[in-house]
Amino acid sequence: MGRLLYELGVLSEKEKLANERGSEKMGKSSFQYAWALDGTVEERERLVLLWVFFFEFLLDKTSISVLGSGP
Repeated sequence: MGRLLYELGVLSEKEKLANERGSEKMGKSSFQYAWALDGTVEERERLVLLWVFFFEFLLDKTSISVLGSGP
């Protein structure tokens, strides 16, 4: 999901780089895109999503809504 947010321009390059640096610092570099959805330290340390999220992307003639939740 984080990669999709980045590719669609919802996640900025600055946010992507901050997530990349932070995840590498914790030894979890493969989670850099997941951190786009993980807003708390607990979520990032436990590697679980604890909150509900909703994103909507509007394309030329299509609206795509993504809804997810954590434990």
